[in-house]
Order: sequence, then C-alpha cells, then structure tokens
Amino acid sequence: METKPYMNQKEAAQYIGVSVNTFKEHVRDHLKQKEIGKQVFFIKDDIDNFMQLDLYCVSR
Repeated sequence: METKPYMNQKEAAQYIGVSVNTFKEHVRDHLKQKEIGKQVFFIKDDIDNFMQLDLYCVSR
C-alpha cells in the first residue's frame, strides 16, 4: 500500500488495519487532525507514533 504523508479517515484506518468504526471509536481522538475545508486529514508520522505507544485497554 502506498502511504502518503496525510491520510483521510478511511485511508488511516486501512493503514493501521482496523475498520473505520474502530478508528473513529478508539484512535481518531488521540491524533492531531488537519482540516482543509470539510475534509479532515491525519498525519502519517502521528499515526506511526501512536501505534508505537504501549497502551493498555481495560474493558468494563
């Protein structure tokens, strides 16, 4: 998959291998977002850094 420095939500979800819904619920709010008009983009380096974090999720 070709990666770009900026990705929309669907591309970012595909990049990390999750559904768009999972991306919206668990990832999106932890990333910086760049809005251009009505489009929202995520920075690839921010996605990579987020994926390197040691995060633990506890289900309720």
